[in-house]
Amino acid sequence: MAKDMLDAVCAAEEEAASREEKALEKATDTAEQAKKEAAELTRKRRKAAEQKSADELEKSKAELEQKGKAAKAEAEKACGDISALADKNRESVIAKAAALLLN
Repeated sequence: MAKDMLDAVCAAEEEAASREEKALEKATDTAEQAKKEAAELTRKRRKAAEQKSADELEKSKAELEQKGKAAKAEAEKACGDISALADKNRESVIAKAAALLLN
């Protein structure tokens, strides 16, 4: 009877050791899988963030180009207005300057 009890205890210990080993293997596999999934998720999110940044940069470039074109058009109009005004007043300015020099 003592031998049967000792055999039962040994068998229980072996079973517990086997279960512990299997649990450790499963935990290790689960941890490795979690690391792989985390790395993949990180890679996907980084790629998405890079794409979003590139898209925002292109959008900003396009907006800046439009603003540049608008500013250029305004500057050209202002230059045209100044030139037209200078052309209009040129003769009277020359006449006044000549009058001041001659008098």
